[in-house]
Amino acid sequence: MANNPGEFAEQTLGRLVVGLTDRHGEVPVAARLDMLDTIAISELIRDMEKLCV
Repeated sequence: MANNPGEFAEQTLGRLVVGLTDRHGEVPVAARLDMLDTIAISELIRDMEKLCV
């Protein structure tokens, strides 16, 4: 699981989908990246950079 990197050191990132989530945390309709505001884009880039460490 991605939430426990100590247990599984090597992990693979699958499909990345952004958009509004439903009550189950699913993204029923993907948003285009150019539709996100600058803060959301900045946080997405930061989070993706952390995955590459």
